[in-house]
Amino acid sequence: MHSYLSHTTAHQNFTLEDTIQHVKEVESWKAPKELQRKFPYYLSGYDYEDQPVWIAEVGKYNVRAQIEKGPEAARNLTQYLFQAVFRIVKSMQVKDTVDQEIRTAFFIGDCDGLDLNQSTHVPTVTYVLNLLQTHSDFLTLMVGHVIALNVNYVASLAFQSLRTTLGE
Repeated sequence: MHSYLSHTTAHQNFTLEDTIQHVKEVESWKAPKELQRKFPYYLSGYDYEDQPVWIAEVGKYNVRAQIEKGPEAARNLTQYLFQAVFRIVKSMQVKDTVDQEIRTAFFIGDCDGLDLNQSTHVPTVTYVLNLLQTHSDFLTLMVGHVIALNVNYVASLAFQSLRTTLGE
């Protein structure tokens, strides 16, 4: 995890000890069942290049509802997303060998049901843009391929703005 964190702007000054402490905090945190239900993602398996294949049911993600609950709910969502990043890195390590390094993952985003109302709520847009600005280097480091399904106008705009970061 340290090799990933040290290549990100937000964590570039982390020492190994800082990283160990951060990982312990994130991994020991128990995500509320509500977040797990409302923001589903899962490891589907591995592709032919041994990249982990992660599926996120993005269309079910109602970030606005979380933000409207207040700062604690926003912090919980951010922590939940960090747990996802850690799990993705761990899934890469499973197939990583001296002969074949696995440094990226394959992502499938199902955007079915993504609500336009989220893109018109200023606090939600501010939260998402801040999150992307602060942590977009994780995307650059980890994304091998992305496939988006059931893409509506809002999702299309989001993917277009992230195109250079997302890679193929």
